[in-house]
Amino acid sequence: MTKEGWHATGKQFQEPVVYKTLFTGDPLALEDVAQTRSVTTRMLLEFGENDRKFIGRVGRFIPVNPDTPGAGRLVRENHRVDSEGNEIISYGDVGGCKGYLWLDYEDAGDDWRAKLDNRYGRELVDAARGQIQKYTDVDTFLAA
Repeated sequence: MTKEGWHATGKQFQEPVVYKTLFTGDPLALEDVAQTRSVTTRMLLEFGENDRKFIGRVGRFIPVNPDTPGAGRLVRENHRVDSEGNEIISYGDVGGCKGYLWLDYEDAGDDWRAKLDNRYGRELVDAARGQIQKYTDVDTFLAA
């Protein structure tokens, strides 16, 4: 910490949800809870087994509650060739997104707070607290 306040080092602590929750106490904005993801193949929002919306290779999303219209599982397309030479396409969760439903950032709207699944941010904050705890008492460290 400097005279100007906290300065996070390391990607984990630069995550806006973590930084604001642990270090500054500033209220979270939509931009703070948004997550940008990229894949090398194709990324899609999956609403059901055969109901998918193409996103592209890069997208920005927020984790949302299950009852949110337009929410889906964030998946990437995987390609492989079977023993007979046939191409097989399957879908798997985008890294860091498993267990949550996601909404395209552009669809968040003014009521985004009501849609937000706070579990995702809490998981990030808890992981950061755990990292600090490896070296010192978290509450003492954060009170400094």
